[in-house]
Amino acid sequence: MPSVEIRIATAHLGERMDEVRRWLRERGCVHKLVSTGSRDERVVVVEFASDDQAAEFARHFSGTYAPN
Repeated sequence: MPSVEIRIATAHLGERMDEVRRWLRERGCVHKLVSTGSRDERVVVVEFASDDQAAEFARHFSGTYAPN
């Protein structure tokens, strides 16, 4: 599965994750979210069923795209 990694400052985690979830829901993306990180920053990896959606998500959220 293609994946995208984004980094989010913990101080902005709630609002940024709301934006991520809204973006995914509006596009009907089949995905899997995994979050890890530290007190200051979270690393969110989103796995997609589609390379196109993963690439679009990476562009929108300035993430690191790892194709299938």
